Amino acid sequence: CWVCLAIVASAVHNGQGYSNIEQFSASLDMPCMSNPTYQKLHKEVGENMKCIAWDANEEAAKEEAKIAYENGDISKDGIPMISVVVDGAWSKRSYRSNYNAYLAW
Repeated sequence: CWVCLAIVASAVHNGQGYSNIEQFSASLDMPCMSNPTYQKLHKEVGENMKCIAWDANEEAAKEEAKIAYENGDISKDGIPMISVVVDGAWSKRSYRSNYNAYLAW
């Protein structure tokens, strides 16, 4: 069911899960898909997102390699040297615990 797939994709995109879909369906007085159906579709959405992300990263890497070649940023072995910029900002979250995503080098 493409509608169910779209509902699951929307929930994943918004950081929600099955219980949110149940609540939303109830508020609309609409039947809700079963949890096993949600889990199956959630897996499908995840696999699709993984493929899309991989393709986008691959395309970006090719573009960066092309730019490196054009700029002459190549190692002695002919490998393009791609600059990576990191802002060093790490999130701090707390869900009743002291969580810090900071990674010390």
